[in-house]
Amino acid sequence: MTSGLPGAGRVWLVVAGVLALLGVAVPGPALAAVQGAQGRVAVVGVPGLEWSDLDASRTPNLWKLAGQGGTASLSTRAVPPPDRGVTCPAAGWLTVSAGQRAGTPGRGCPEPPAPRPTGDARSATVPGWAELVDHQTGTGYDAR
Repeated sequence: MTSGLPGAGRVWLVVAGVLALLGVAVPGPALAAVQGAQGRVAVVGVPGLEWSDLDASRTPNLWKLAGQGGTASLSTRAVPPPDRGVTCPAAGWLTVSAGQRAGTPGRGCPEPPAPRPTGDARSATVPGWAELVDHQTGTGYDAR
């Protein structure tokens, strides 16, 4: 990223929030802004995307999103399948969700199942969720 991108204020708020969680003193106005923040958060992930892939002319929407939102680089340390030395996207998302290394059963990188809507328009279930939970107990990382 270049320093000319907007969003530096949001980056400061994220840093202030992390410092506040760690018990490090932060300036009063910044802390008040972090504590007053409300709303939803969307986590957007693109497997294999690198910062050098973003460009104002080639990827204008991603460029704007990176400049106007909070951005970060994340390399998950998930549990890879036995036949691969790299993380599969589904294992990466499970790791982000669990806050601990997680993986998927079986070999290869299966496509994540599409969530199935429930009767409530605001919720859904993930097919095979019980199998994913069961798999985590055997990895030794205590993902939940």
